[in-house]
Amino acid sequence: MSRVKHRDLIQAEKMADEGDFKEALEQVNTFEKKNDLNDNDQLSCFLLKSSLLINLSQFEEGFKFAEKAYQMSKELRLDIYSVDALILMGNALVRLQKLDDALDIILQGERLLKSITQISQNELMQREASLAVVKSIIFFYKGDGDKTLKHIKQSLTLRETLGNKKEIIESLGYIGNVYTWYKGDLDLGLKAAERCQALVEEVNVKSVRFPLALNLINFGNIYFQKGLLDRALKYYKDSLSIFEELNDNEFLAAALANISNIYLEQGEIEQSLEIYKKVLKVQEKIGNPWYISIAFMNLIETLIETGDIPQAKNHLEQFQRFNSQVNNDFANASCRYCLALVLKTSTRTHNRAKSEELLKQIIEEQISTHFNLGALIHLCDLFLIELRITNDLEILDDIQPYIDQLLDFAEKNQSYILLCETYLLQARISLLTFDIKKTRRLLIQAHQIAKRHDLRRLAETILNEHEELIKQLDTWKRLKKMKAPISERIELSQLNNQIKRIIRKGLSVSTQISEETVTVHKDKKVCLVCKGEALGFTYICKCDAIYCENCARALSDLENVCWVCNTPIDRSKPVKSFFLDKEKIELKKSDKKLK
Repeated sequence: MSRVKHRDLIQAEKMADEGDFKEALEQVNTFEKKNDLNDNDQLSCFLLKSSLLINLSQFEEGFKFAEKAYQMSKELRLDIYSVDALILMGNALVRLQKLDDALDIILQGERLLKSITQISQNELMQREASLAVVKSIIFFYKGDGDKTLKHIKQSLTLRETLGNKKEIIESLGYIGNVYTWYKGDLDLGLKAAERCQALVEEVNVKSVRFPLALNLINFGNIYFQKGLLDRALKYYKDSLSIFEELNDNEFLAAALANISNIYLEQGEIEQSLEIYKKVLKVQEKIGNPWYISIAFMNLIETLIETGDIPQAKNHLEQFQRFNSQVNNDFANASCRYCLALVLKTSTRTHNRAKSEELLKQIIEEQISTHFNLGALIHLCDLFLIELRITNDLEILDDIQPYIDQLLDFAEKNQSYILLCETYLLQARISLLTFDIKKTRRLLIQAHQIAKRHDLRRLAETILNEHEELIKQLDTWKRLKKMKAPISERIELSQLNNQIKRIIRKGLSVSTQISEETVTVHKDKKVCLVCKGEALGFTYICKCDAIYCENCARALSDLENVCWVCNTPIDRSKPVKSFFLDKEKIELKKSDKKLK
């Protein structure tokens, strides 16, 4: 069948290409009413209307027209257009959060595309790239960062070969968010975001507004993690205005939630809570259990953090009523997770025991990364609560299996902010057993990581805490001598504040230095301290431990020993041991002036 298109449809496609989706849809509707359509034109109308409706956030209608196009293309035995219809169907299903159905559709599209022989290489690569994008988004929502990155990289490679700048913009918009969100690699995330922004400005058409807004969120996430809150807030607000224009409730709510996170970080709790409530209303309009559950969780977690337990319980009751009305595994797990958090705040032992039981259940079910990570962190906090009550240091051994699971997550995702915050947590825990040497090394390591990855605010926080520890050495010596109770040690170590910070940010836990990790880092040529790749000048100890130049210099100015074998790093300098005495080690002024 000939695929020569009517000029009205060609005009509508041109409007769509320029981003005038409403006008293009009106053009198609008018064309359908005025003409007795042949099969060729009808199929073109179905495909175009589906694409336009999806771009206008009318996902259910978009799916219906894609389904019509698929049925018609199958009847006409036009397999290539069946693939196009399946891509549109998968895209719509993703936006409707029907992820398993969407994956089935995309896999069907991949199989069908492989069976087509009469197709040009460019047409083949274009559709392979589109299938890979939808597949990537599916795994993003499923919480699988590795598969998300794999498929979005595949789409980018194909599109760069084809040279379609608008499609490259879409892939870059997603890939930047994957690096920032899942991998914690702010450098690669920023590189992708800057390249995406440059192409947006070069292309300069309205049809790239959605990937532009997505890219602005990525910029905001990067600067938020770097501690540049004002700059992050500007990017979030710019993205919000685009999503409002597109009437895209899903990402509008995401931008609002990010704005609320900044207000919460700045201590503007009431404003943050009001935005979270607004986000919940937006998600309820969407009507999807996945989004509604996320909104309830954000609100309940924030209320618990601020100490407003009655309101947290009130929203939990609303969530439980909602959960009883839907048949959704994610909503059910979310509701049980929130119940565990509320029970954890109770002073009653049996309520905390129920919370522990629910959290362990959630971990075993492996429903999502968010739940697993959050449950592990809250379980650690429950053990620390028990430690404060019982003064039994053996409880620290009970925490270790959960620390190990958190470590697995941290190493997989390589998130530097999470790594730093976790070293701070471990440093405080080490104080409970008066292990000042381990505490200071963990603080040094966290500081070097923060410096290497330009996490300015976090680096400043770590410096301040290191200085505070030095001031408190006499106090810790006194507590050790008098065998002070654990509760007093916890208070001085500010462990409670640190665990709260990790709970807020959903942080993962890394491990302290060991012989085993040194071997791994030697093979990968990764600095033992800052965990970054050791490039240029490196210091390699006789035990094969590797240090980058910055970390080697920092350690030589502090204790001046290898952390594995205790060999001096700089033999022209004395070795400085860590003891509970009046030692004072001056931190470099250059470290305080973070650039």
